[in-house]
Amino acid sequence: MAKRNDWLGDEMLDRMMNVIMGLAEELYVTRDRLKVMERVLESRGALNREELDNWTPEENQQDEILSDRDAFIQAILGRALDKPAGDDDAEA
Repeated sequence: MAKRNDWLGDEMLDRMMNVIMGLAEELYVTRDRLKVMERVLESRGALNREELDNWTPEENQQDEILSDRDAFIQAILGRALDKPAGDDDAEA
């Protein structure tokens, strides 16, 4: 079995550091990709930033957004609890 990262000398702190590092990785990739997409769409006249800033989802879109949010939170909490994503019944 591979040794855990021992960055801070405490297992729970190390788990939290893993969560933070995972979030930082995801956030950087997402921000970079979003900037590129916005620039491409703006250069083609397909994006109006004011319209984008003022957009509100329809009810079915809101449900999908909330479902995606919940899955994201579960994935992040899974890192803190050392559970792989989708392993909801690991303790059952």
